[in-house]
Amino acid sequence: NKAARWAGRVASDVAFLRKDRGFTCVQFYNFINEPQQMPVAQWALIAGSLHAAFLRAGLAGTVGIIGPDTYGDPGWGAKPGERQFYNWKLLQQVASSAAKSIGAYDLHWYPQNDEIISGIVTPTLMREKRLVLSADPSAAGKPFILAEAGLRTGKFDHNQPAVRTFDYGVLMADYATQVFNAGWSGLSAWDLDDASYTRLHGFPHPPQKNPLATWVFWNSQGPAMGDPSDFNLRPWFYTWSFLSRMFPAGTCIIEADVP
Repeated sequence: NKAARWAGRVASDVAFLRKDRGFTCVQFYNFINEPQQMPVAQWALIAGSLHAAFLRAGLAGTVGIIGPDTYGDPGWGAKPGERQFYNWKLLQQVASSAAKSIGAYDLHWYPQNDEIISGIVTPTLMREKRLVLSADPSAAGKPFILAEAGLRTGKFDHNQPAVRTFDYGVLMADYATQVFNAGWSGLSAWDLDDASYTRLHGFPHPPQKNPLATWVFWNSQGPAMGDPSDFNLRPWFYTWSFLSRMFPAGTCIIEADVP
């Protein structure tokens, strides 16, 4: 069938990267971005086909499937016990229907500033992890990752001008701390360089400012756009790089009950 043929091609490519080219950094494979409109049965079917193809390609124990990669957001003024947006439930559904195929669980979450300040991140993520563990006890040995993280307050038209402010760096550091305290394995900031993401198909030459999504640490195309200062590091680069150095992979987080 189509799913099996596609899975075989993916497994072949991943095996080439891992075995022939030595890219041992390839440890997980995400087969669809933000699939919240996809029926969970369809997602589980594809995951099962891909998992079987990885086993046939000799990738067992080296490359796992990460998912569901859904966009989660408990909304404005959410309380720790509420699940206002249906996208959260896909995490538990995938744990129930595709546990054997999953090597790591992940979500995308762009909270509002108020959600960071109110401290709902830790209890919300703790709740979601408990629900996954109830459906997939083996998840205790699997990573839980926020594969996309950023702040939504002030965002407009794919742009987040707040990345140029001091406050964004403080709030993102607070966000990371709450994720650690929830017992999750880490989070990946969206993303690195403004020039890596354009709202057009392909990258325009010469570069144009409008298609780029201002979201991150710098814009490497700033000088070519006539704004050399846009290549400078933005404030939140410093807090994020500091956290990355202070909490490398394998770090054990010890929660302290201090206000």
